[in-house]
Amino acid sequence: MFADVYRVSEKLTLATEADVLAAQQQLGCAFPDGYAEFVTTLGEGEFCSSVRVYLPNRILAERDAIRQMLIKSTHFWTYEGMELDAQRLPELIIIADTIDSDYIGFHPDDPGCLYILPRHDDQIAQVRDGLAAAAREALGQIATDFRYFESYIDRSYIQARNMITDFTSVYEDWFFTLGTPQYRVDYIQVRQSHPKAGPAERSFLWINGKPHETTDLPRNIMMFFRRFDGYIHYIRETAGRNFVSVSYDAQSQDPLLAQIHTYLRAHGFVYEGEHHA
Repeated sequence: MFADVYRVSEKLTLATEADVLAAQQQLGCAFPDGYAEFVTTLGEGEFCSSVRVYLPNRILAERDAIRQMLIKSTHFWTYEGMELDAQRLPELIIIADTIDSDYIGFHPDDPGCLYILPRHDDQIAQVRDGLAAAAREALGQIATDFRYFESYIDRSYIQARNMITDFTSVYEDWFFTLGTPQYRVDYIQVRQSHPKAGPAERSFLWINGKPHETTDLPRNIMMFFRRFDGYIHYIRETAGRNFVSVSYDAQSQDPLLAQIHTYLRAHGFVYEGEHHA
């Protein structure tokens, strides 16, 4: 189920099978399919930069607080067509959330059915194919066949941005000269191919306060490199803004990282964030 997930780093915080069994005994129910595999092989971190699966000790530690939160939130969602209602909602066991504050949980009477409680919608999603399917549903239009996981242990990162007015591809072209990545994901193409995607958006460039239509579309590309156990995330927005984020192992001595720093500074990128573990 999760065997093919690309690990950005092999430094992981894992649960043990004993942890999973002990939590099941304390909760009085089994976990959904895929949960035990996830926490014992991937563990604590972010799945595809969005979904965060809780380790067993966190589920137990936060269950009462989450129950109180759900009691206060029953009015937020609708339940038409659901095997769930407002009375049963607080009984859910939450096993994951997302960076958008959506929750993923199950009712102890039916671990085979997972519910996604969205923050920005009142319609609960119901999934019956295990944690992998629920995670894909939660990812929505950014779900891809390539899946990755980042534990954030011993990580360093840089975040930089600059502004251009001609939509040249010079930066994108330069990143492609850095070597062949293990994987490359183009999220614009992913969104456009999603069944729920609308028509491609036109891009407008604002020059001297006036919009100029361009045939060039935004970019949102991630390139994963094993050589420094990290990735480069390149975003070009419709207003001409370029955003680059680089995440890498804090112990890496790869000279490519110094090249990236030098290039960004030489081309007018302003550092918005930098962290070294």
